[in-house]
Amino acid sequence: MRKSFSFAVTTFCFLITPFLLAQESKTEDPGKKGFLDNKCNMCHSVSAEGIEKKTAASKAPDLSGIGAKQNAEFFVKFLKKEADMNGKKHSKSWTGKDTDLQAIAKWLESLKKPAAATK
Repeated sequence: MRKSFSFAVTTFCFLITPFLLAQESKTEDPGKKGFLDNKCNMCHSVSAEGIEKKTAASKAPDLSGIGAKQNAEFFVKFLKKEADMNGKKHSKSWTGKDTDLQAIAKWLESLKKPAAATK
């Protein structure tokens, strides 16, 4: 009886895991998805969200907590090189879809949590 119960629990967990993972991916923030799909993480990390930059030599800042400093409207202008931050324009002008830009800007605005402390 005990083996049957253990087998049933193991089988249930094995079968439910793909479903739960699929649900998680469906609920991913479209801004975060746009950030990754448009390869913003080549230069930028968002350590508070577990996103590390792919180019180690990049001097681009970690964007954790950036939403506490600016709003979505600013991010749209900044990424289109229509505004500057600390006297500098963004290094690349936005070439992606406007819907992605809007979603990324809203997601960046939501990033209020600062970067995790490094050891």
